[in-house]
Amino acid sequence: MNRFAQITEVRRASDDDGKGIELVCDPGGGNTVIAEYIQPAGDDSLPLVGDFVAIAEVESSGKFQAVGVNDPVNAGTSANGEVRRYSRNSARVPVAEIRLRSDGSIEINSLAASQPIVIHATGAVQLISDSDDIRLGQGGRKIACVGDLVVGSMAAIAAGGGAPITPTPVTVANACPVVGKIVSGLAGASGG
Repeated sequence: MNRFAQITEVRRASDDDGKGIELVCDPGGGNTVIAEYIQPAGDDSLPLVGDFVAIAEVESSGKFQAVGVNDPVNAGTSANGEVRRYSRNSARVPVAEIRLRSDGSIEINSLAASQPIVIHATGAVQLISDSDDIRLGQGGRKIACVGDLVVGSMAAIAAGGGAPITPTPVTVANACPVVGKIVSGLAGASGG
């Protein structure tokens, strides 16, 4: 028999079949049901107390399995064919998400104020892109790399008789355009 229930407790459990997840559920009528929650290998996503779950009784065993969990508070926002994974805090508010869009773009978003996106690695962290347009920041500024050309202005007044050059503030009247190349940068960082 299949039915819906509300999750009242989420717990990790171990038995002869290995390590798993048990959902204590209230299907109504004062009963409590414990349902085994099976996830794909490599997925470690626990529901919250208060989420709704579809449970199915395992034939002739008296045991139940959770066959799907629903977030009853947050409406889905992905379009047909898209994948969105998100986490929620204890107040049920989404705080982080990964989106695989139907146009081929991928987004990783920290939705909580001032929370970083952190990548840990014991080896090199590589951004491999066939694009020469890599941008950082909310304004989408391009990354300057070692080897890129830079343009600027400089002004100087040379004192006579071999005296050193004395820099002065740049003004339109005495500005001299200069072109250079970035020859050094943050150790271990490169692009191009």
